[in-house]
Amino acid sequence: MALSIHVSLLSGRSVRLRATPTATVQDLRQAAQKKLRTGIASLVNSEGELLGPEKCVGEVGLREGARITATVQQARIVSCRRSPGFFLVRGDGSVLAWGDVCSGSPGLPRELRGVRQVAACSGGLAALLSNGQVLSWGSSCPKEVGQLTDIHEIHATEEAFAALLGDGSVICWGSERLGGNSAEVKEQLFDIKLLAASLGAFVAIREDGRIISWGQPCYGARSVDEPYELHGVLQLVATRGAFAALLDTGGVVSWGKGVRNAESRAAMCQLQEYG
Repeated sequence: MALSIHVSLLSGRSVRLRATPTATVQDLRQAAQKKLRTGIASLVNSEGELLGPEKCVGEVGLREGARITATVQQARIVSCRRSPGFFLVRGDGSVLAWGDVCSGSPGLPRELRGVRQVAACSGGLAALLSNGQVLSWGSSCPKEVGQLTDIHEIHATEEAFAALLGDGSVICWGSERLGGNSAEVKEQLFDIKLLAASLGAFVAIREDGRIISWGQPCYGARSVDEPYELHGVLQLVATRGAFAALLDTGGVVSWGKGVRNAESRAAMCQLQEYG
């Protein structure tokens, strides 16, 4: 029996949809996107919890008359210094490419649809679709990546890609020198909650606070023999060769090489929040 579910935007616009308990949250998101005529990035329940796209409506606890909030997907341009072109991800999930994309990314269509995220490197482009799958051009994508339907994020160094899966694991491909091979830390890549990329390294933070990195040390990768933990991390970002983590205390921890090539202290230094 179909349920009546009320979906609202922060702007106040709303729509009432019908969905069966066996329909997926992804189906509900697509229906809301079509009715509201705007790109929707995710759905959140009344308790502020993000609804996993691969789960069923009944599985996430939605009942008759449930009210959920939709977050709008903003338009953005994706590229990098050595990317073969520019990629505009529109709010409705479509992508427009221009520049030297034909020679740099063989087989890349001028327009893609149903795209949640795009990552670009010098070798090509990887697009995360709304169904949790990844399409890749220009950089050889492992067969198993194309078969996955539970990918939540993709990130890129200058010559490699890494994908964060819904189960907290990570898979990567591309240049082994610049992060395309995580074999050395593979056994540690579980329960990952945050992932980021510099030009030549990836850093992942686990639920227990453990920091795992791979790639080039000159781009912020830390030695596997140098374990470090950070707790209460809200955000992880990167520059060309450094990483910074924002903590729930308001402090910031950073490491690697600074934006202007000024070396940070050998040990991670915690910066105090300025009032």
